[in-house]
Amino acid sequence: MISPPQLIKTYWLNYQGNRTYYYQLKPGQGYTQQTYVTHPWVITDNQHHCLGVYYPD
Repeated sequence: MISPPQLIKTYWLNYQGNRTYYYQLKPGQGYTQQTYVTHPWVITDNQHHCLGVYYPD
């Protein structure tokens, strides 16, 4: 079953491992985030369920 498009939220995982909210994206929207190799990012749905983790390289 294919899920309908949804809002997603981006969070930086700070040095204590806590989520720091950055941006909310509507379906089809994108943006560029400046970051560092030591900054992992968490992508969630609108209910804060993790959809993925990104580690910059």
